[in-house]
Amino acid sequence: SPKNTSPDKRLRILLAEDNLINQKLVLALLNKWGHSVAVAETGKLAIQHFMQDPYDLILMDMQMPEMGGIEATQLIRQLENGSSHIPIIAMTANAMAGDQQRCMDAGMDHYLSKPIQTQVLHDLLLSYASQLTQNDNTPLPSFSQKRRATDQSDAAPDFDYAAALLRGDRDVLLIISPLFLAGCEKQVQEIADAIAQKDQTLLHRSAHTMKGLVSNFMATPIENLAKELELKAKNADFERLDIILEEMQRGLAAMNLALKKYILDNHI
Repeated sequence: SPKNTSPDKRLRILLAEDNLINQKLVLALLNKWGHSVAVAETGKLAIQHFMQDPYDLILMDMQMPEMGGIEATQLIRQLENGSSHIPIIAMTANAMAGDQQRCMDAGMDHYLSKPIQTQVLHDLLLSYASQLTQNDNTPLPSFSQKRRATDQSDAAPDFDYAAALLRGDRDVLLIISPLFLAGCEKQVQEIADAIAQKDQTLLHRSAHTMKGLVSNFMATPIENLAKELELKAKNADFERLDIILEEMQRGLAAMNLALKKYILDNHI
C-alpha cells in the first residue's frame, strides 16, 4: 500500500470525472496520500475551475457529458497560450486503439488506463511533485502504462469472479467494492435507458463507464460485453443490444455475489 505523501510533496489536484463511484475512489486515494482535491463533473466545469483557482495538476477523464477530456484539454492549452503549462493526466478505461495518440495530440502529458493501479498513480503524482518542489527536470515515466492483458480463456459461463478479485488492487477494492454494489443498478439502468432510447452518445459513455468500473474487479467477461456495447454505440449499430445487456446482467449478478463475499471476508 503506497505511503502517505510528505507535506512538501502534496499537490493541489483538479479531478475531472463525471462518474460518482470513480470520483469517490480517486478522492479517497488522493486524500489518503495528503493531496488536496477539487472535483469537476464535466469538461466545462474543469475549465471554470482551472480559470478560477491555481492547481498543480489535472486528472482528466476522457469521457464526460457536455465536454470530454480531449476538448477540455485543448481549450486549457489555448487559454495558457504557451505562457504556462499545467500537467494534465488522461484517465480512460481500457483504451481503444488511437486514444493515446489523441491524448498526446490534444496536449495531455500523461496517460493512465483504468483500472487505476494505486502504486502507479501514487508514484506518478510523486514525480510531478518532485518536479514542482525542486525544479527537478528528471524525465517522468513514459506516456503509457502496461495494458492489462485480458485472458482469452476467461469464458463467461465458467469465469471465477471470486478468484479474479484476488488479482485486483487491494487498496482500490477496499474502497470501490461497497460503492459499486450501491451504484450498480443505476449504472445498468443508464445503459438500458440508452438502448431503449437509441441514444448513441449516452450508450457510448455509459458502456465506457461500466467497462472502467468492472475492470477494477478483473471481471473480464463483463468488461468485454461493455466494450462490445461501446463499439456498437460508436458505429451506431443497435442490433442485439438487448441480448448483450442481458448477458451483462447475468455476469454482474455473479460478480456482485463474489463482491459481497469479498466485503464480508475483508470486514469492509
